[in-house]
Amino acid sequence: MLSLSTWIHGLTKDDMIKQLFLSLCLVVGSAKTVQAQLGLLKRAPINLVADLGISGLRSAPQEMELIPMQSRSINIYYMKNVRISNRISFNVGVGAGMEKYGFANRVTLVESAGSAQLVDISQTSVRRSLLAVNYADLPAEFRFSSGSGRRAFRIAAGGKLGVRVSSHTKVIYQEGINKYKDDFQLNPLRYGIYGRVGYSSFSFFGYYGLSELFRAGKSPQRAAIVPFMLGISLSTF
Repeated sequence: MLSLSTWIHGLTKDDMIKQLFLSLCLVVGSAKTVQAQLGLLKRAPINLVADLGISGLRSAPQEMELIPMQSRSINIYYMKNVRISNRISFNVGVGAGMEKYGFANRVTLVESAGSAQLVDISQTSVRRSLLAVNYADLPAEFRFSSGSGRRAFRIAAGGKLGVRVSSHTKVIYQEGINKYKDDFQLNPLRYGIYGRVGYSSFSFFGYYGLSELFRAGKSPQRAAIVPFMLGISLSTF
């Protein structure tokens, strides 16, 4: 019989992170059961938040310069609203984050010798090259509202924890498209802080990563590349 200690030692770092994330998801998903048993979230509504933004990279090598309009982020979260007072609430949820980074230079990303490398493809008929990374996220935030109705000024501040679900590069040539799936030494875990400010269902948002995009020491030129995003949010509040 497989012992618990043997099972734990057999897990890779990525497996352990994913197991932790799935456990957290179960906690969030069981909130309804906890609500029925304890009455702590008796009147807590669920709302939908959608972030549409531009992705950026701080401290990235010059070769990884991005085209803003081709570097887009989309986050979609279902969040549970727990009222603390008439104007303040705590919100926790689960959802997905999709990031695209469109390279300004004719390069693509590969994994070589245990690290991520940039490959020059300028000699080919390339039209566009990008990196796409998809995450499963757990956001949590505090919200302040100037009123109880929808037509109110709102501020939100919080953070999120995410696990990378998939990643791929896409190179669009004149002759066709080449899509390659790999982990590219990307960090399996992401976390950072964010804020939103706006009126009614419309807000501006900003996110700043506290974790690097790649595993430590595994990025191109070993740069400490940190993702950030700016954009607009739509919420049902």
